[in-house]
Order: sequence, then structure tokens, then C-alpha cells
Amino acid sequence: MRPKTKWEEPLSPEEVAEFEKDMRTPIKQWIRENPDLTSDYFVKFGMPRGYQELMFWNGVHEVTDYVENAKNKNGKDVWKSWPGYLGEGKGPDKTWTIEGNTITSHHLDASSYLPDDAYCWTFGWLKGQGLDGSLMSDKSAWDTLTAQECDKIGQALAVDFPEENHTVYRHVMWNRVWPGKLECNVVGASCTPKMTKNNLREHVYRKCLFGFAPTETVYCYSRACLVNGTEIVRDC
Repeated sequence: MRPKTKWEEPLSPEEVAEFEKDMRTPIKQWIRENPDLTSDYFVKFGMPRGYQELMFWNGVHEVTDYVENAKNKNGKDVWKSWPGYLGEGKGPDKTWTIEGNTITSHHLDASSYLPDDAYCWTFGWLKGQGLDGSLMSDKSAWDTLTAQECDKIGQALAVDFPEENHTVYRHVMWNRVWPGKLECNVVGASCTPKMTKNNLREHVYRKCLFGFAPTETVYCYSRACLVNGTEIVRDC
């Protein structure tokens, strides 16, 4: 079997089996065993094998200018070309709860807005929640800030989400269900169970492990603001 750094499509049956094993290997272990590879490996060989959710990892290690990244991949503008987009400012408002907190999201113009609002709010990464956005112009400072945020997330997850649960396969499978599950947190919804903060933390933690969470903090900070402590708005 070829060294993984030399892999190109088509993969041999043995290489496909090895890739699927990697998908299910705890990320920290995989990183130790494959020091010459990054999460790009999973994008390259995972998307042709049906793991389309990994498209969001494409190019994350190439970002060097976070300010420019925020302009080019604005957290709300990125969804305007997706099916079902209702038009800027035309989406409904929804009020949702999570662990005793009640938040209203205004103008849910795309299906991604509610889950991403809850996701970014949970970490405190929306504008107006305390992140120092001025640090975004200094890559090293923003990386350090995000590393500190990731440490807090890892500590919060430690008891309920042991490291062996953090695999790329789990990330993909969870990504297919967690956005829809947040509808149960909308006030008036009759479905259960309601999502918890740790349900959202586990999604971002795997990005922390691979070292590209700084692009996630940029995404959250550029997409919306928290105002009055309980309302999420787009124009800020």
C-alpha cells in the first residue's frame, strides 16, 4: 500500500479500507499517527465516498488573512446562493431556548441560520458577546484567542464526550442530524429531546483538534450580533 502522503485516486481496495478505518479513529490518535497529514486528507478522499459534509473543511488550512476571510466568506452572505434562501431580511423570527436561556433569532433567511445562531451563541463567538474583533487583523493573536476558546470547550466536554468519541466519521454523521434537532428548542415545539450546549460544542471541538477553529470564530463573529443580551440580528 502506498504511503498516505502519496495517495491519489483511484484508491486500491486496501487503501479504501484504511481510509474508512481512519474515519473512525479518534482524531487525537490519528494526528499522532499521521504527522505529515492534515484534515485536507479527509476532504480529498472523503467527499468522493459520500462524506459531502466535509466540503466545509475545504481550504481551511490555506487561510492566512482572517480579515479578508471575513469579507470573502461572510457568515450570512455565504448562504445566499443555497436552495431555499428567502431573501435578505425576509425570513421569520424564532425564539428558542437552551439550558434555561431564551434567545430570539431575527430574520432566519436560510435554513442554516437557526442552527448556526445557536451554535455561535453557545460559544460566545457572535459580535457583542465579548470576543475582541480587533485581534482578527493579527493572525497570531486570533489563533491564540481561539486556542483559549477551544480549551474551554474541551474542558466542558471532557466528562460526557470522551476523546474516543471524536472521530471524523462521528463528525459527519452528527452534522447530518444536529441542525434539524435544534427545531425542538424552538418555543412551542412539541418534539424532544432538546439540544444541549455540549451537543453543539462537540461539533466545533473536532475543528479545534484539527487546528482550523480560527476560521470558525471568524465565521461566527462576522455573521451576526447579540443585542440586548437576548436577540440575534444580522445588520450590525
